[in-house]
Amino acid sequence: MRLLIVLVSLHALALQAQQMSSLRQEVDKLIRFETNISYEEIPGFIITILDNGQVTSLGYGTYADHAPDSLGNKRFQIGGLTKVLVSHLANLLLTEAELDQFVTTFVPSYVGTALDKITIRQLLSHTSGISKIPNNLAETQQSDGGRYAQYDREDLYLYLRDLPLTPGKYSYSHINYSLLEQVLESKTNESLAELLASEITEACQLDATQFGAPNRIEVGYGRSGRVVDPWQFASFAGSEGLTSTSLDLATYMKHCFLSEDRISSTFQKQLFKVAKVTSSKRSFVGLGWHFFEHKGHQ
Repeated sequence: MRLLIVLVSLHALALQAQQMSSLRQEVDKLIRFETNISYEEIPGFIITILDNGQVTSLGYGTYADHAPDSLGNKRFQIGGLTKVLVSHLANLLLTEAELDQFVTTFVPSYVGTALDKITIRQLLSHTSGISKIPNNLAETQQSDGGRYAQYDREDLYLYLRDLPLTPGKYSYSHINYSLLEQVLESKTNESLAELLASEITEACQLDATQFGAPNRIEVGYGRSGRVVDPWQFASFAGSEGLTSTSLDLATYMKHCFLSEDRISSTFQKQLFKVAKVTSSKRSFVGLGWHFFEHKGHQ
């Protein structure tokens, strides 16, 4: 399923109720001229704005008539945004030296594979050379629960066992973060869900952010526009498995930028360029974050 959640910081705009119309006009311009969002292809979406510590949400499409105060609390599977929190978790739990150690240092079951030469930093920055998804995914694919529901770690091992890799260049990969999940769980002997709660969500008060799909979740749509069931994950939770709300995501950003604690300081260290995104002249990747340069701003 696909959901688009955009977090925008507009420092020049006040967020009083009487200026909501003006705010929407400004956001509409951003959508039209700075994104590839298609109203025809996306049934509905929510934009949540963090401005000087204040949070406001706007609804579009199927969410256009919803009360603004309710929008931020609508819960979705957030897909690839999971990687943002998992990368933060990795930087909290691993030292700088450990980021440059090989995957097999933490997950010995991969000793003898190409992962002997792939570092944690390369997983975080999508420079491992590993493909986006495994080519044996279809062998376990089921009609319910999405494409990862039955694909477990043994299946992933069989794919990676004899895979030749040439690390160094950027190539976006869901597999990188599936492997990070294994690295973090192996290092700590705790589940990824336990680690996220103890290290990030409890401290930031992200009450709606968790792995798995709760009972109350917004309807999701596939690329064809049809309604799809929530996805389930046997081995790719670290890549795409989180459920959250736009309010929680904005609260997380607020904590990262405005607080002065270990979570915030670690987050700030992630915001530097590691490699250029090959498909774009103005895009770069850091340790879990992608950056876009526009008119001198990042």
